[in-house]
Amino acid sequence: TTQKPINDGLESIAQLSNIQNPRNGMRAYVKSYHAGQNKGGGTFVYDNSKASINDLGTVINGWVRQNIKTVTVWDFGYKSDDEAKSRAALIACFTSKYPTELLAETLDKHGGLIEVVIDGFNKVIYGKGSKSSILSHVKIVAKNGSFYFKGFKNNDNGKNYGVIISNYNDVFVSDYECEICYDAVLLWYANSTESRALVENCIARKAYRIGFTADIDSRNVRFVNCKTYDS
Repeated sequence: TTQKPINDGLESIAQLSNIQNPRNGMRAYVKSYHAGQNKGGGTFVYDNSKASINDLGTVINGWVRQNIKTVTVWDFGYKSDDEAKSRAALIACFTSKYPTELLAETLDKHGGLIEVVIDGFNKVIYGKGSKSSILSHVKIVAKNGSFYFKGFKNNDNGKNYGVIISNYNDVFVSDYECEICYDAVLLWYANSTESRALVENCIARKAYRIGFTADIDSRNVRFVNCKTYDS
C-alpha cells in the first residue's frame, strides 16, 4: 500500500493490515471495516509495541483505534452475510472493556445460540431503545464485576436467552425486553453484603421469570416496574 491511499483513506481493515513495515506512530484512516459496508471504520495509529495484539477492533496487529468512547459490533467486523465474522465480532465486542453501544439495527442470528461470557471486569451495554436495538440468539453471561445494561431487546426462541448475572458487585438493568425465553434477567450470588442490584422497567414475554434471585442477601436486589406475561 502506497502513501497516497493511506492519506486518502483506506477502503477496509484488510487494506490496513496489508501495509508493509509500518513505522511507529504512522496514522491511517479507514473508511469501513469491510469494503463498501460504510461501518466500523476510523482512525488508527501504529504502535510497534502492540504488533502481536489483535482483538479484532481496538488493536489490530499494532494498529490502535483512536478516540474510542464506545464500541459497536461493526467496529469488530460484524458482517450480516458472514456467520464466522459475525459470531467473532459479537464476542469480541461484548467482551471488550469499552462501553458497547447497540445501534438501531437487528443483529441477525447465525448458527444457533451465541453465548458471550463477560468475566472479571465492569461492563456497560446500552441500546437505542428496546424496540430498535435487538439481538437474536445471544445469551449474555456476566459475572465477577459491575454491570449496566439499558435499552435493548433479545428476540428469539429457546431457553436462557437474555442477561444472566452472577457473583456481582453492582448491577443496573433498565428498559430491557426479552421474548420467549426461560430467564430474561436472572441474578444470583452477590459478591458481598455491599453488593447492590436494581432491575427496572424490564419485560419478559412468555418467560418463566424475570429477576429471579437465589441471592442470600436478596434484600439488596430491587425490582421496579418489571413484569412477565404471555402475549
